[in-house]
Amino acid sequence: MKKLFLFLTLMIAGTGMAQADSEIISGEPVVIDSTHMLVDGIKITLADIISVSGKTACTWKNRALDCSVLATAGLQDLVVASKVKCTRLDGGKYRCSAGGYDLAYGLVHSGWAVPDKSAPARYFNKSKQSRQHKRGFWAARTASGTLVAESLN
Repeated sequence: MKKLFLFLTLMIAGTGMAQADSEIISGEPVVIDSTHMLVDGIKITLADIISVSGKTACTWKNRALDCSVLATAGLQDLVVASKVKCTRLDGGKYRCSAGGYDLAYGLVHSGWAVPDKSAPARYFNKSKQSRQHKRGFWAARTASGTLVAESLN
C-alpha cells in the first residue's frame, strides 16, 4: 500500500512538474508579420501554420498587391485590442489564443495561412473549407498564376 501511495504521489508531482515546464507568455501583442508577434518582449512564432514571408507579390480580387501585407493584417485583426496567451511547444514555436480563440486556426479559417504537417486535423478540415469558399490565399494568385495557398506547401 505504501508503494502504491508513493507511486501515485510521484505521478501527480511529475504531472505538475511537466506543466510547470511549459512556458506560458501573455500580454498585448505587437504583430510583426503573419506568423510572428512580440509578446512581453519575446518574439513568438505561431505553431502549426505556414504563411508568406517577406514581400510577396500576388493578385487578389483583380488587384496587384503584396500578400504579406494582407496576411499580416489578418493576424492584426485577430488580436486587435486583445491580450494573447501563448504556450511554448516542443521545437520553440507557440500556440497562441486571444480571448480563447486559437490564432493559427483563425489564420487558416480566413485563408491567410495553411496548416503545416504537424497541425491538428481540425486545421486541415478548416483549410478545405477555406479553399471551397476561396478565402484569403485561396483567392490570390502568384505572378505565375498559381494559387498562393498552393505555393505555400
